[in-house]
Amino acid sequence: MNTIGLIGVGAIGTVFAAGLRRLGYPVVGFNKPDMAAFAGLGLTPCDNPCAVARMADAVLLCLPHEKAAAEVYRGAGGLLEGLRPGQLIVDLATYSFAFKRRLAQDIVARGGLAVDGEVSGTPDMLQARAGTVFLAGDAGPCALAAELCRAVADETFMVGPFGHATRLKLINNLLSTVHTLAAAEAMALGVKSGFEPHVLARALGAGSGSSKYLVSRAPMMADRRFGGELGAIGLFGKYLGYIPDFAADADAATPLFDVARRWFLAAIEGGHAQEDMAVVFELLLAAGRGGEPKGA
Repeated sequence: MNTIGLIGVGAIGTVFAAGLRRLGYPVVGFNKPDMAAFAGLGLTPCDNPCAVARMADAVLLCLPHEKAAAEVYRGAGGLLEGLRPGQLIVDLATYSFAFKRRLAQDIVARGGLAVDGEVSGTPDMLQARAGTVFLAGDAGPCALAAELCRAVADETFMVGPFGHATRLKLINNLLSTVHTLAAAEAMALGVKSGFEPHVLARALGAGSGSSKYLVSRAPMMADRRFGGELGAIGLFGKYLGYIPDFAADADAATPLFDVARRWFLAAIEGGHAQEDMAVVFELLLAAGRGGEPKGA
């Protein structure tokens, strides 16, 4: 592979652009909201997704939602219009499994190679090479995709047939939801029972019940500082919808997630969508024993 295409250069796409450039790949791209940003990233801007497909040997997509993907793939000047037989298309965004499968079917119908990709980690984690990428599909295309994704993540896993990357991302985010609420619950109990919040955060972070989410979020809870740079809770809204459908299809019980989901939804509906997931701590402080979440 020589020239790489990149469609969608938001927070995650920007990290991929920088990583691919460090590896020496020429990168062409398209980003509807802000084409001017491409020059500063060292990318060659294209007029539309079709032009990206025609210029690139492989295309990575980092799009925010299904509406944007439908336009990029199937709209005027769309990706499918320029796709060539044998071209690698790696979609790294999270959609419903049915929607992602339909996109893959369109790619394969035109002779392309479709890989289901998912990114786990914040932009800061990816910049530090501490994030993870999941890839699913046929072995050959996944191996090619792994070469590109290791530009940002040493932990790049090929996890099985197409769709498994999406499923694994949903399982991962189920854990993220549960761990965040557990950390907030422990911190709220400690604060309400008289512990100094910063001492509590350090002690719990070093204890046997610790987790990555407690270590990263407990200090934010202690400070009552909920900037969304690590992961705004509103971004979890789509996962809160996808995970129950996925679990229902698998006939799997998710009792902890079901409870955590209620608190996350209450935080989003209570006006905290742009704040970090740690903000559920505020809702727990406001609730009494046995109480349900209230928007703060």
